[in-house]
Amino acid sequence: MRIVIAGGSGLIGRNLTRSLLEDGHTVLWLTRNPRLSDRAVIAAPPPAERTTRSFSGSGASRPGPIPVSWLAADARPEDELERHAPLDAAVNLAGTPIDGRWTPAKKRHILESRLRATAVLLELLARLPAEARPRVLISASAVEARLPVPPEAETGPTAAVLRERGLSFLAAVTRRWETAAGRAEALGLRTVFARFGVVFAREGGAFPRLVLPYRLFAGGPIAGGWAWVSWVHIADVVGLIRLALEDATVVGPLHVTAPNPATMDAIGRAVAARLRRPHWLPVPAFALRLALGEMSDLLIRGHRVLPEEALARGYAFRFPTVETALQDLLSPPKAESGPPA
Repeated sequence: MRIVIAGGSGLIGRNLTRSLLEDGHTVLWLTRNPRLSDRAVIAAPPPAERTTRSFSGSGASRPGPIPVSWLAADARPEDELERHAPLDAAVNLAGTPIDGRWTPAKKRHILESRLRATAVLLELLARLPAEARPRVLISASAVEARLPVPPEAETGPTAAVLRERGLSFLAAVTRRWETAAGRAEALGLRTVFARFGVVFAREGGAFPRLVLPYRLFAGGPIAGGWAWVSWVHIADVVGLIRLALEDATVVGPLHVTAPNPATMDAIGRAVAARLRRPHWLPVPAFALRLALGEMSDLLIRGHRVLPEEALARGYAFRFPTVETALQDLLSPPKAESGPPA
């Protein structure tokens, strides 16, 4: 397959790119920094592998993603894409990371970066001849687009706050993002909204920050620990995106989460047990709000979302439980032994 990825240098994009390249697919990165492509993929460790090895593998050099310049005034990405036509799929992962304090400027950038990248991508695909366009667009989203309220919220200490606030900022962003991406249907593209949960990966995202307090013997329940977390291992993120690439019946929302969500308290206790550290120091909700502002809602609110679409299609999760994910992510990588002398 020939797959175009916008936002390929991020956590999910790097791991997806590596998986596709290792299976012999052609990957084109829409990027503002064409020199970054090979270096970014090499920096991404293979998902869920115990061994560490270079991107070139055991001596045989493998091609990296093909960089295609975009989002610049003089860029003509359609020329490069036509040279590799026909395309099979486009994956849209572009957008400013959501970590950090959500100031008004940060919130504006989170929203506008996603809407602009999506609009530019669709304009680019529209300029291609119909026979050169991809058959499917997989556009990133988040479980907040669904905005479920966990059962505990009805009786938990923040129930009144949840009811009063209604739609959260991130839910509003993801819904507008999906609306923008949905315009791909007018181009004849099968459109999938990959609604990501909290991604667990060694090399980035929320997981290293979640684990750090336990490594420092300072871990404990966050905001009471009752909030549900719809988490997913990075290997299954890649697997579910590839399911959407390959299965033409996947259309609309695809919830990219593990089949066994867990509460913050259960995850914390599992991390503590795996690292042989105490689970003792509580972090109250008001302290999170002081430190993180509105972004603290991601830790205080609960999201219990199941991957119904994947389960209905028989997808076999590599890491279905928190315990299996932690066994992989918190085990030290084993260095690959070299060839015999």
